[in-house]
Amino acid sequence: MSSKPSTTIGFERRFNHALAESYQDFMTSAAGPQPPRPANMEAIVELNRGSFFGATGLPSHVDGSDASVLDVREAPAFATCHHPGAVNVPVSVPTFGTKQASVLPDGPLAYHSRAAAPARLDGCPCAARS
Repeated sequence: MSSKPSTTIGFERRFNHALAESYQDFMTSAAGPQPPRPANMEAIVELNRGSFFGATGLPSHVDGSDASVLDVREAPAFATCHHPGAVNVPVSVPTFGTKQASVLPDGPLAYHSRAAAPARLDGCPCAARS
C-alpha cells in the first residue's frame, strides 16, 4: 500500500500490483511461500482453541530467582544498564507481542520498565541512581 492518506480507484488499478495482476496470479502469490511460524505457535493455537479466560487480576510479585527478565525500555537505556541475562524488546516496537513471545521461554517472567531501576541490581552501575 501507498503511504498516501487517500487514493483513487484509478491510481490503485495502475500502481497496486494486487489489482494489476489477474485474480489467479494474485491468489497464487498470496498462497505462495509464507514466513516461518513462531516457535510457540502450537501453544498459541491450543490456547485459542481452549475455553475463554476472563481477566485474572494483578500478577503476583516474582522474586526473579528463576524468572526470565524482559526489559521493555528503549535500547539506549538497556545498553547503559540492565539486569544480567535480561532480554531487551522495547514496548514501543509495533510487533512487541510477537517479538517477546518468540524470544522468551515459558515460565515465570519479570518485566523491567523504568529508566532508573529502584531495585539494587548486583553489578549494575545505574542501580544506585534514583
